[in-house]
Amino acid sequence: MKNIKLAILNITTWMGQCGDASHYYGKLVLTDIAIEPKNVEDWSISSLGQQLEVSYEMTLAQAKKLDAKDHGMTYQRLWKHGQKKSERFDSPEAVLEAGIKLWQDKQQELGYGFPFISLYEGERDSDLTVELVMQVKDEKEK
Repeated sequence: MKNIKLAILNITTWMGQCGDASHYYGKLVLTDIAIEPKNVEDWSISSLGQQLEVSYEMTLAQAKKLDAKDHGMTYQRLWKHGQKKSERFDSPEAVLEAGIKLWQDKQQELGYGFPFISLYEGERDSDLTVELVMQVKDEKEK
């Protein structure tokens, strides 16, 4: 098996483990080791390579929504002081969309392409990935 570069988006959540958890999180792992997309589930994702937190820039409305959920003003204060990044997403699709954008940005930054797969709680989420990657390709071709 040869070393390959691969981007693995691991989408996680605390739902079902923590009573009031309702968000999703993502880490994009950039590998350069001897693995193949079909056997990635056998590996501990966190040990595969460089990890990048998936985030997005919140609007004030999104900060208010997070604060309403948490019964506080933390996110609005952060937003007003210029800290507008959030790693809390409302759906796996939102994490995947941001993860694909991060993957595209990293390919451009590094100057070469590499395959992308997404996992949801360690399980491959190929249908969702294929659908969104195809949307991105279609938009680029327009």
